[in-house]
Amino acid sequence: MPKSKRDKKVSLTQTKRKGLELKQKLIEKIRETADQYARIFTFSVHNMRNVQLKEIRQEWNHSRFFFGKNRVMQLALGRTEEEEYRENLHKLTRHLQGQTGLLFTNASEKEVLSFFSELFIPDYARSGNVASQTVVLEEGALPEFSHSLEPQLRQLGLPTQLKKGVIHLLKEHTVCEKGQVLNPEQCRILKLFGHQMSNFHITMEGMWSNNGKWKTFDDNPEPIIPDRVMVKPKKDTENDENPSGEEDLDDDEDILSVLVLSYCTILSVVVLSYCTILSVVVLSYCTILSVVDLSYCTILSVVNLSYCTILSVVDLSYCTILSVVVLSYCTILSVVDLS
Repeated sequence: MPKSKRDKKVSLTQTKRKGLELKQKLIEKIRETADQYARIFTFSVHNMRNVQLKEIRQEWNHSRFFFGKNRVMQLALGRTEEEEYRENLHKLTRHLQGQTGLLFTNASEKEVLSFFSELFIPDYARSGNVASQTVVLEEGALPEFSHSLEPQLRQLGLPTQLKKGVIHLLKEHTVCEKGQVLNPEQCRILKLFGHQMSNFHITMEGMWSNNGKWKTFDDNPEPIIPDRVMVKPKKDTENDENPSGEEDLDDDEDILSVLVLSYCTILSVVVLSYCTILSVVVLSYCTILSVVDLSYCTILSVVNLSYCTILSVVDLSYCTILSVVVLSYCTILSVVDLS
């Protein structure tokens, strides 16, 4: 079916498209930066976090990071030997796959590798990550959590119970197994217990020097992570000082009884005040209502009396006038007859 000429898309936005123009500017910046710095490193980012990457950019402000689209960076440096911007840069672009970037720097190879080989920033795992270890929660009290979180913990699948206002884990619970893909509930449990499983780190894949030499790095260090971790609940310092706990229980009961007594006293005073105020209001209402009814009856009786008086006067006047008229008529009639 031919395309309709009437169907025209009209864009109401005032911003201009930056697709091709932005890519061309990025290509120019990469090529200008390649001429300014002595070395170019390709790196891969694991467990990407924008906050940590921003901190590294600020710390390495003497260098330049490019973490954009891989195809645009490949086009800027050259994908083949014929298209390469400088000698042997096409070997570098082969490593631009996945979450990779470019580091332009004048720092030495040893300085760069020593810094990034020790860069491991722990962070909480996210949904979809692969568990690097088995995490098991030990049985016991969880005093670090508020009692209001107990329903939420049960919804996450933890066998918890509320005992005297403290959440208790009834038995050992395995949060995740090593090699398992984490779901949102497991990540939420790990975050609640403060267990940071993932590590943000950057590995250097290769280095290009301005003399045209290309070098790859295969032996990238990895953090030592135990296969199994037991997460213990925090101990209550008060219970450690007093192992028996009898005095603490007595103190708690005394405090509870005082609180209950105070609450009952305050409640009785409030109820008594409310009843007194209500009785005064009802009495005032009844008094006002009786006065209004009495005034209404008095006014009604006066109005009725006045109405009757006026009616009687009007009737008397009417009769008097009628009699006078009749008498006058008869007098006139008699005079006419006499004449």
